[in-house]
Amino acid sequence: MSKLYFLRPFFWLEKKKYDKVLSLIRLSREWPENLGVGKPYDPDERIQDYVEAFALEQQEKQRKQTPCVRKWLIIRSRYTMAVR
Repeated sequence: MSKLYFLRPFFWLEKKKYDKVLSLIRLSREWPENLGVGKPYDPDERIQDYVEAFALEQQEKQRKQTPCVRKWLIIRSRYTMAVR
């Protein structure tokens, strides 16, 4: 696990770039083959699990809001055109 891949997702969380967060979390779970003894038997990945779950949840919220916003804009444009 690299600290770069472990700490960098927090930077992208602030910017709401959840795709980048998820890709970096996946990279942080990889262990190089030439790292001494290699991957531990049971590594503690609770923080990665939490950040990944949070990013997936926020990403889903963004996807759900997009159609609603589009629908609202269509209704609003129809209303403003009818009033004129």
